[in-house]
Amino acid sequence: MNAASVSSKRVILSAISLSLFPLLWVLAQRNVIPFWLFWAFAIMSSITFVLYGRDKWAAKVNDRRTPERVLQLCALFCGWPGALFGQQVFRHKTSKMSFQVTFWLVVALNCATLLAMFSNWNSVFVK
Repeated sequence: MNAASVSSKRVILSAISLSLFPLLWVLAQRNVIPFWLFWAFAIMSSITFVLYGRDKWAAKVNDRRTPERVLQLCALFCGWPGALFGQQVFRHKTSKMSFQVTFWLVVALNCATLLAMFSNWNSVFVK
């Protein structure tokens, strides 16, 4: 991969992670999702972003690291947009394949859960 393609990938993934918040706000305004869910994403994403920055710093100075399971759990509990943004900004955990596979499974699980909770699909599963 050349530098331009990596740079554009980072920009695209950053844009995706940040564009989720206006979308969630509109959905909350239209009563499609509750406002607490918007705030859960905003707060957990902020916390997760800070954790990625802290862990990258700790890796550089050989300090105590944030366990990967903590980063993944924060991503699972609505913090994945902040995790994705943190990965791009800090260039952290982007090349470790096992981490990335787990991360994208966590994102898919979070999105599938939200779809099931706040769409008509839940009528298929819950009677």
